[in-house]
Amino acid sequence: ENSSGELERAVRILDTQVREFKVRMERWESMASEEKEKAARAQKKLKVALRKLNDRDDKIRRLEARLERYHKSSSNGTPSGPSQAEVVAHLQASIKAMKDKVGKVQEDLRVYEGKKTSRESEWPSQPVEIRENPEKVQRHLAKLKALEDAIKRKVNEESALSAVVNQLEDKLKEALVAPKASAAPATTVSRGGAEGPPTVEMHEFDEDELLDLRPAEPQDARFAEWLTGHPELETVLKEQGVEVWDSFDGDVGRLEISLADCSAPGSLFDVYLGWIAYNGQLTRLTMSDTTLDAGMAGRLCESVNQLKTVSALELNRCGLTGTVCDILGAELEALPLEEVNFGYNNFGVHGAQALSCHLPSWSTTLSVLNLQVNTLGDAGAAELATAFRGGTFPSLGVLDLRWNELKADGAQALADAFSAGACPALSEINLSGNQIRAAGLTALVGSMSQSLRSIDASMNHIGSEALEGIQDWIGRGRGENLARLLVNLEWNMIDDDDGLKKLAETLRQTTAKVVFILKNNESYLEQSELAAICGDAIKI
Repeated sequence: ENSSGELERAVRILDTQVREFKVRMERWESMASEEKEKAARAQKKLKVALRKLNDRDDKIRRLEARLERYHKSSSNGTPSGPSQAEVVAHLQASIKAMKDKVGKVQEDLRVYEGKKTSRESEWPSQPVEIRENPEKVQRHLAKLKALEDAIKRKVNEESALSAVVNQLEDKLKEALVAPKASAAPATTVSRGGAEGPPTVEMHEFDEDELLDLRPAEPQDARFAEWLTGHPELETVLKEQGVEVWDSFDGDVGRLEISLADCSAPGSLFDVYLGWIAYNGQLTRLTMSDTTLDAGMAGRLCESVNQLKTVSALELNRCGLTGTVCDILGAELEALPLEEVNFGYNNFGVHGAQALSCHLPSWSTTLSVLNLQVNTLGDAGAAELATAFRGGTFPSLGVLDLRWNELKADGAQALADAFSAGACPALSEINLSGNQIRAAGLTALVGSMSQSLRSIDASMNHIGSEALEGIQDWIGRGRGENLARLLVNLEWNMIDDDDGLKKLAETLRQTTAKVVFILKNNESYLEQSELAAICGDAIKI
């Protein structure tokens, strides 16, 4: 009896230690994620700093070479210049660099023309319901127009670069027939102004003249072109030490904005807004690590609405409030948004209320909704459920509500909306890091349509009582027609070994292709015991 009591106490102590370890793990994971983001920002700044140092060293070398030539000229009292061989080599290198740029532009032109031809040829083969859908037709025509504009810009860029190549080749011809700078002149320059023979003067072609300030990617080239007409904004970029080319990631339709650690975020924000208005074909806008107040939100919406091409909007860690969410929703209702990512803003139930009022405006187009880490709570989940019921959302495939303090009531509200027919195409739902427990999981699983492919309920305080509901759902044939379903229940409190064996037996007897991830729970079963029953359908 004493041994039994000591064993129970030891088990309780061990159980407490495990729970404390889980809490610490969650905290460490959160800290690791934050440190990873900080490291990424630091790496980006280091990349910019190294590039600036290399540019500075190059300029110093050029200035030293000029200074050396000046000293030589001053020492012998006669004009000094580069040799003919130096001039020729310099021009030949410049011509090669420009021809490489022409080749890159021609390659981009072929890509755009191929995309346009492919889109035009594939459209007639689309289903009738797509070809007769006004929104689909409008989007198809808009993409064709964007490709045509890109082709025109590439043609103009190729023409401009070819003209520069021709000018450099003309200078090369002149240099090849000109006398060497070091040769003795036939006549000298007299005080009366009589001219001697022509001499060769090698011009230092800087990066501006060789268009080296235009990066190879088309988006970067257009930004550089636009920036030349806005010197005041170029000054802002230099003062803030921002490497704007990284904001485009080589994608003509993408822009990533981060005003973190900027001493004048408002001025830098003006730069991006000006570019958004000029771009004309932006489809994905990402802003992070920026405090977006009501005034900035209104100006951002005004610029985005001028384009009518943005289909993906990501505002992560932007300090969004309920008021700002309301402004964004109201001002962008007319946009055919397909992806909305407002993660890590902690706007709470007020933000959820504001967004829910406007979400139905995007119900026919929205395919991804990410609201992770926003402290929505059950009240916020209920607001979302109401919005889902109001708009149906037939295209929504991904819903991310991680770390939002949801409990069983919030999960039940979502389940009721799904059971009523909302989000019939939902294939992935992520509820990791909440507290929906067994009741919430059972309600959600029972409400899902056959389109579901993944549900993540890890770290949700789910106990063994959830197994009965899941087993009933599968046993009643609700999952029979699933092509593949992944249920992630890691880091929960499932400890019923007999219940797990019953679930394994149910999976063995059904044709449903369901895989359960149950690692880091409290079961003492071995993987081999379950594998003998249901293969790899349960992983512990």
